[in-house]
Amino acid sequence: MVLKQLVLAILIGGCSQSLFDEHPGSGGNGSGSGSGSGSNVLSQCPAPCLADGGGDFGMTGKNWRYLEDTRNRQWVPMTDHSNVEVGTDSSMNTIAACGTSTEDACTQLPDALLISSAGSASPADPAIEWTSTSNQVVAIELGAYVPSTGTPQAILLYRNSREDSLVTVQAAPGQRASGSIVLDALAGDRFLVAVAPDGGGTSDVGLQFFASQGAGTFPEQCQLAMEFNSTSGSNAPNACGQPFVGMVDDADENASPGPIHYGAGPFAEQGSAATFAENEFIVGADIIDRTADTTTQFWVQQGTIPDDEGSWVFSDYDLNNGGGLGFDIYENEAGTGLALDTGTCTDPNSNPLGFAIATSTYPSDMGWHFIRAVHTNGMLNVCIDGKMTGSVAIPMGGLKTSFPPYDGQNGQWLPLGAFFNGSLDDIRSFKTALPCGS
Repeated sequence: MVLKQLVLAILIGGCSQSLFDEHPGSGGNGSGSGSGSGSNVLSQCPAPCLADGGGDFGMTGKNWRYLEDTRNRQWVPMTDHSNVEVGTDSSMNTIAACGTSTEDACTQLPDALLISSAGSASPADPAIEWTSTSNQVVAIELGAYVPSTGTPQAILLYRNSREDSLVTVQAAPGQRASGSIVLDALAGDRFLVAVAPDGGGTSDVGLQFFASQGAGTFPEQCQLAMEFNSTSGSNAPNACGQPFVGMVDDADENASPGPIHYGAGPFAEQGSAATFAENEFIVGADIIDRTADTTTQFWVQQGTIPDDEGSWVFSDYDLNNGGGLGFDIYENEAGTGLALDTGTCTDPNSNPLGFAIATSTYPSDMGWHFIRAVHTNGMLNVCIDGKMTGSVAIPMGGLKTSFPPYDGQNGQWLPLGAFFNGSLDDIRSFKTALPCGS
């Protein structure tokens, strides 16, 4: 594993000595909860209420959209037909408000929407979208009710795309179900709820969506949030801390500030992304607190892997004291594809150094992929595109670091240089454990 091979030769004296990360044989946001119990279903949107899915239906200026989610980071707006939002899939995907309806779901859930789903055989799922207009702490409460004659439905809450999963509520017929989360929302964050059954669809599913102002001051949990949508020059704004600085390595591996370049992001709604040549990287100024639960995530589009080097996407490794977190994409030892190593330095005093690494098979399609690493309950879990791909035991507090994060470089360690060729977007770190697939 590449992170374990960071040190092929170390002189006695610790982790600040010579490092070499060759790959032999390579050829070159708040935790959420969902439940099947309706005990937490609310009767109204808590004050101060920011969004009420049922109460706001049909109103203008409330930052809502009603969509068919095609499950591949594309959304098709529904069409309004007499206060019913209708999709394109045989008119089965529909969204309406309860109003004065006497449907069973409406008696079970105050201020609910009535959503009909065509089912998993359909090319799309019905979804609602609410957009945050400012940087703020948001508490989101979900309620769901499937009629007793219906089939089980999965209610998915996610931010911006399904890969960035926040809460999943499994709703069984005839039972109220609920889920909730408190998180830091950025201005422009889109929060979507899709009715996404694994099997057949169901008519008149009740869906309650409340968003209220959460306790605390922004940023409460967020430590890093870069979206690359309004940057210029050599600085990249960080909504939850100090900006990152663009850096360029010269032929002698001396770094100096340089411009950050931009290209297309992972999907249209996400806007632009930062693009990197092999001699470019960005570095932060704040040290991320990982003494307790933590989540680090980003979108990455990997280009060509540099010869004899891993592609260092993100690192705040602390090889002097042990700790930090690193993400390295490289050609696997068999030369048959790519792998992702995610982990930390566990022993800076051993020779060779000690590491704890979760290794994942990484897609070789050079497309955009979403990576999330979650440290909780003594385990570091890694997900790619919402599916768990690797896991390793690391004691809580084992990811603490004394260094700021680098994107596109392995930090302070030899061999110096930037070894990432590709694009990055929506880089975030939270002091909480978000869901990490199954």
